[in-house]
Amino acid sequence: MTETAAKAAPKTAAKTKAAAETVVESATDRATQFADNARDVAHRAAEVARKRTDGALESATDFNKGLETTLTRFVGGYVSILNGMAEITHENARHAIAATEKLVEAKSLSEAAQIQAEYVRESATQNFEHARTAYEKARDVVVEETEGLRTRASDMWNGASKAA
Repeated sequence: MTETAAKAAPKTAAKTKAAAETVVESATDRATQFADNARDVAHRAAEVARKRTDGALESATDFNKGLETTLTRFVGGYVSILNGMAEITHENARHAIAATEKLVEAKSLSEAAQIQAEYVRESATQNFEHARTAYEKARDVVVEETEGLRTRASDMWNGASKAA
């Protein structure tokens, strides 16, 4: 090695060392920035996930409350229909008993036939009216509660979508 080269070697080594330290320091800074950014992204993703799950729970809870209300109304409507049927049955039995009492009092076969014809006509008319009323009531309960259930399901879906 020449004398000039020997004198230049420590300077070159110092420059190379300084350049290497700068590269290492820069790489360390970038790695730290990358880690910090990755941590921030993970925190934000966790917060979004937390909000979405909270929103989904809230929507599901609201839907379940509405479902409970709807099912309670369905059952209430069903019980009301059953009560109505019991009342109709009672009314029909009382009507038949009244017709039987009239038949017992009939003075002729013609009068008995007239009483029987009136009983059948009145009974058919009443039963048709009762059936129509029961059908309308059942239809109204089903339509109303089905619409309520559809609205609640839509609200739950929209609530979950907004949370997302």
